[in-house]
Amino acid sequence: MTIEQGQGLEYKEILPVLKEPRFSIDRLTMLVYSPGFSIYESDTEYDDLRGYRVKKLINEYIKFFDNLIKDDITEELKRTTGKILNSLETKLYQYHYRIQDIDIQFCTKLPKNKRISDDDYIEVWGDDRDKARGYMYEFYSNDYNVRIEYNPNKADISLIAKMLAFFKLTFYRDSYISQFLRITRVDFAFDYPEPVNPALVNFKRSRKHNVCGGSEGIETVYHGAQKSTFNLVVYDKKKEYLEKDNILYSGAYLWRVELRCHHVWYVQDLPEIGRTVLPRIEIFNAGLQTGDWQMDMALMVAVHWGIRNALAMMPSTTRERYLKSYRELNLPTIKHPGDLYLENFRNVWEPERNKILRAFGFEPSEFCIKAVSDSKL
Repeated sequence: MTIEQGQGLEYKEILPVLKEPRFSIDRLTMLVYSPGFSIYESDTEYDDLRGYRVKKLINEYIKFFDNLIKDDITEELKRTTGKILNSLETKLYQYHYRIQDIDIQFCTKLPKNKRISDDDYIEVWGDDRDKARGYMYEFYSNDYNVRIEYNPNKADISLIAKMLAFFKLTFYRDSYISQFLRITRVDFAFDYPEPVNPALVNFKRSRKHNVCGGSEGIETVYHGAQKSTFNLVVYDKKKEYLEKDNILYSGAYLWRVELRCHHVWYVQDLPEIGRTVLPRIEIFNAGLQTGDWQMDMALMVAVHWGIRNALAMMPSTTRERYLKSYRELNLPTIKHPGDLYLENFRNVWEPERNKILRAFGFEPSEFCIKAVSDSKL
């Protein structure tokens, strides 16, 4: 534990001050090509309402993986190794294996109880009793049945290299190399060691908008629906460090602009967001005067309630006219996230991508060359 001098408070860690804005990958989710690995897909006579038989099979997988990587686990990691999460409310948690903040899920899709008629035809599980009620289980033929998720800033994917090599040896022979790994979610974090007013950040073309705050003003702003392909969150990272992890950031400010992407792309490719999605982010300057008293008043309100809320009651033509004129006059006070992304993405992503490929047993240079060739087949 570290004790901050002069205050007598104990913190888990004290972070140094950032001198420049920083770009990082905060969350990464990938799907592994693994046909037939789903418990439901491989068990054509599934009839296990309480999940006892499925739980037994999952326990066998967990023991196998525990034995596979036990020599790589230090005493410190043994204290943080996750266990199977059993739940009577949902079977989803029975499929999770967690170690050092790396989450592995077996069977990424569960069967769905779907209403059907005699005229419909789908591949299903069920019996005559289900059919009489008009409901049967829909069959999911999913070739990507292993889901891996982790934060590259907190976890090292190399720790479970033996487990990942097992997936490659088991499933690689049945697939094109370019199709073996798919990225399905990635969170891009832009940290600013300077004051950023989240109320004056806009994400163009996002329909949903939510503002959270207290007596000290707006603290967090959400742009876009949680399940949409792209959504933006702006929040006080310094406050989150302190309240959630008991970590003190020693600088005066640390604001995070986080772009959450449910964007599917193969691991050897690059996401197409640098020149299409990131330019949708707008960061306005509260101190700029337009000369239009109505617009200036709206900007004063926006500082406390958010720019979208301040302009929401205006007619659409007036709102767009004000925004257009303000965008032309606005001078950025901080470096735009799009510029940070274009300058730093390759330097951040390529080392992590190479680490992922080596953990699976691929040589990065060979993988990418073959993957590009296979993708043209």
